[in-house]
Amino acid sequence: MKLTIKTLGVFDMKVNGSSLIKKGSRTYKINKLLQYFIAFRDRKILPETIIENLFPEDEYTDPKNTLSTQIYRLRSLLKSIVPEEEDRDNYLNINSVNGNYILEVGDRVEIDVDEFESLIKKGDQKLAENREEALEIYNKALKIYEGMFLSENAYEVWLTPVRNYYNRLYIKVIFQTIDILKDKENYDKIIRTCEKALNYEPYDEDIHICLMEGMLKQGQFTNVLNHYEYIVNLLKKEMGISSSPKLDKFYKKIKSTISEKKKMTIIDFWNKIELEEPKGAMHCDFSDFKIIVDNQRRKGERSSEDDYICIITLEEGVEDSSLNSTWRQEITNILSSSLRKGDVFTFWNDRQILILLHEVKQQALMIIEKKFRDKIRLKPKISRLKINIDFKPLIEIEEEKKEATK
Repeated sequence: MKLTIKTLGVFDMKVNGSSLIKKGSRTYKINKLLQYFIAFRDRKILPETIIENLFPEDEYTDPKNTLSTQIYRLRSLLKSIVPEEEDRDNYLNINSVNGNYILEVGDRVEIDVDEFESLIKKGDQKLAENREEALEIYNKALKIYEGMFLSENAYEVWLTPVRNYYNRLYIKVIFQTIDILKDKENYDKIIRTCEKALNYEPYDEDIHICLMEGMLKQGQFTNVLNHYEYIVNLLKKEMGISSSPKLDKFYKKIKSTISEKKKMTIIDFWNKIELEEPKGAMHCDFSDFKIIVDNQRRKGERSSEDDYICIITLEEGVEDSSLNSTWRQEITNILSSSLRKGDVFTFWNDRQILILLHEVKQQALMIIEKKFRDKIRLKPKISRLKINIDFKPLIEIEEEKKEATK
């Protein structure tokens, strides 16, 4: 015969699947005393400690005698469980040792918290070497957990240390399980694990966040937003707080993820792109320059915009590589600061620069060239260099190209 005792959740004690616990006013104190001994099994307990913890408000003329009577009744109950042909030492026995009481647990008794703790230790040992096997062991432990330790005695102070211990074990194995499932990208299982855990730990923010992360990974955007609203309202109602730094941070992640997945609007695009504040002309790669020029060419076919291509050439004869490097840096600074915001320039090679001048009149070209040369003369490192500057209308370039292809 096996005697099984369930303490995680609603207390029960069974033999061959049949419950031995009878509930009622006459058995309430006996059941409570039994639960107390199971919680502190295999430990010596003073009678005064038991009275103080279990019956602090009861007024007895002789408390010790009353406790002795209760223990006699409990012993009789435990004795009646065991058939005559069985060895009683294999089951539950309350003994007296030097003025203390002790509940001794025999080999034919299975207590759920012992199995729960043993499985977690085995899972921890396997975690480093075989995470898949550790996950299987952790899942077995989680199946045992059906609520906090002796949940019917929610407000018993004496239970707090023991209950907190098993609660910590449960929370620990929940997050170790989730961590393994994340590696496997098994988000469906993460969601189910978190949903079950929240039945027992409804205010644990980290479990709520893991649940919402799983929903995000599966694209359950409506569910994740509904759950976020639910947990925020729960915290406000039960704890008087509107949110928390963790939840606020995760909400930003929700919004960011959803914005990346949903169909984009023009405003979404504008808010998403990082536009720099324009400061003078745009310096770009040659490939980008070609695209910009082609766009301006297309616009010029249907408008009267005066766009010019300018080419600045460093004359042959300068072979000093360090001077070439200086020229490139200095001319970039000059063009960036002196050209207008709508103008664009790029380096064709080490000695030549291409510029697109947008909407400029022919009479202004001489002024632009003079401005360039004046600024170059103010730069000692490149002032002695000889450069050529040529201008040509974009429309004229296009017409010459068409003529050449006829």
